[in-house]
Amino acid sequence: MNADVPWANAGPSGADTSVRHYSHDAWDSISATITLPAKGAVMGALAPMLTPSDPGERRCLMVAFPILTQSIAERTADNAEFASDMGGELRRRAGIKPKARHRNEAAKAQGMDERLARGNSLTRPYAVCTVTVPRTAPIAEYGRRLDAAIRVAGFAPLRLDLAQDRAFAASTLPLGVCLTRDGVA
Repeated sequence: MNADVPWANAGPSGADTSVRHYSHDAWDSISATITLPAKGAVMGALAPMLTPSDPGERRCLMVAFPILTQSIAERTADNAEFASDMGGELRRRAGIKPKARHRNEAAKAQGMDERLARGNSLTRPYAVCTVTVPRTAPIAEYGRRLDAAIRVAGFAPLRLDLAQDRAFAASTLPLGVCLTRDGVA
């Protein structure tokens, strides 16, 4: 520390130029989210995201099932039902025999509306994966490795450029928080 530096020349000793990571104490953390598929995923599929690539690296994962509001759930069900009906009518007019997949999708869309009417809720599950390394390690490189591990697992990483602090807290601390605005999982 040089105490003889004039105030006009003084400035920060260092700055983080990246908004892609969160700095805390002697550590840097970087997070990415994934949207879980509607049909679900087996726990083994998440293994590449949880396996550290280097000694000293820590990884954690949080899976959240936020409940959608009733109005959003009803709109989603209405859109699914409309799309199913429209597709069925177009296939019928074109003389195309509906396949089992199309019949299953139509039944699912009809069933979603019925379940919502009975009081069930609709969720949109997602997961947040975080890697934490010492501040001396190149955090951008670990972010690229995390993204690659997510792709190897068969998912698409979604960046959280300005929400890294919240993603770190949600994925590492078991407080019942998530990334939604209300903050309750």
